[in-house]
Amino acid sequence: MVGVLPLLELAPSQLTAKLSDAASVLRMSPEDLVLALPVAQVFNAAFETRSDYWIGRALLWIETVQGFESNIDSMRAVIDDLRVSQQLRHRTRKVLAARATQ
Repeated sequence: MVGVLPLLELAPSQLTAKLSDAASVLRMSPEDLVLALPVAQVFNAAFETRSDYWIGRALLWIETVQGFESNIDSMRAVIDDLRVSQQLRHRTRKVLAARATQ
């Protein structure tokens, strides 16, 4: 799954644009195709890397696009991992708290 982490480098709108041709072949909207992708696995891989870069990219997607799911356990593990920057640990905590109130 690590091989698809570079997808997180694209803004959600950029990925949607890139998938528009595939979406038309599948007769669905690009937004629906993005939501149908196994993004939870991509997010899990990002959090499991313990890389500030990939965690930050995953959080950006989670914070800006509704409907993306990720494994809460992999996110919780980041909160207490001192290898991850304090800023990202706090952002992750905030995202988890927001999900708990939904």
